Amino acid sequence: MFISGLTEQNRDSSNWEIDRTKVEISYVKLQLAVPFFMEAMNFDPKIQKKALMIGLGGGVASNFYTHFADEINLETTVVEIDGIYGEIAKKWFGYLDHPKLKLVIDDGVNFIKKERENGNKYDTIILDACNENKDLNIICPCKGFMAESAIEDLSHILTDNGILSVNVFTKHPDESNPKVLEAYKKFFKSCFLLAYTYSNPNHGLFEALICSNRPNWTWDRKKLQFVKHFKQVDEKFDFGLDKFIVY
Repeated sequence: MFISGLTEQNRDSSNWEIDRTKVEISYVKLQLAVPFFMEAMNFDPKIQKKALMIGLGGGVASNFYTHFADEINLETTVVEIDGIYGEIAKKWFGYLDHPKLKLVIDDGVNFIKKERENGNKYDTIILDACNENKDLNIICPCKGFMAESAIEDLSHILTDNGILSVNVFTKHPDESNPKVLEAYKKFFKSCFLLAYTYSNPNHGLFEALICSNRPNWTWDRKKLQFVKHFKQVDEKFDFGLDKFIVY
């Protein structure tokens, strides 16, 4: 691919301006939007909201929330086990330092255990932590977040109306995705798998795990209510939710 306009002076991509309002990956859009269309958070700046992200990656998700932090009164804490990702996010992906964004270098399992002990809670938790060993059947979530103790901790640090979204990626989805669902259903009042697609339909269907401490707060029971919120979320985030969420 040839990129026009490159010169010796501007060829270093670490200096390129980053548009923090653009998210291209479907599952990231889904995880960012779910708390809003499922009523865990709203856009009212008078109401303070707290988000926890476990897994930094390139910082795309945290950058996105932080762009809207002042406008919607949202504080975001990001936990990343490997400090090198923080350096990469800052150098190459425009990671945004902001008073309402905190990056913690720690094992996510250890962090949520301490948060439970300290009585801290979040309106949304976005879990995007995967096994480095890609030979495993369940790649995301990682082994640590399939342990009952960790899942229980997650349920305790989620507010009563909060939403947990988990990136699920397995080699045999028909067999393994329900196993992830069953593991989490033991500790939350509502859990379900939400299907979505990537931009290329040849990639097939994928599923994210959504859990809440609200009873009967599932796609099957509340779909019409949740879908009504798509327009409001799209007006703010420009995600085009109905183009990739399967319903």
